[in-house]
Amino acid sequence: MLYDSTHCIVNGPEDKLIVIEGLEGYLVAEYGNAIIICKKDHEKQFRKYVKDVKNKKGQEYL
Repeated sequence: MLYDSTHCIVNGPEDKLIVIEGLEGYLVAEYGNAIIICKKDHEKQFRKYVKDVKNKKGQEYL
């Protein structure tokens, strides 16, 4: 559910409700046990964050 939010991409499991307020132009996604949020125009950074979580926190988070 988005409130006062525009141009956002939200990706999460269907069994979880994600409520977002006040964001403009963000990517929000759940990967395993991690939720990653960053600006849409930083999409390359988003991929880096996913890789960093895997490398620094272990496979159990992704």
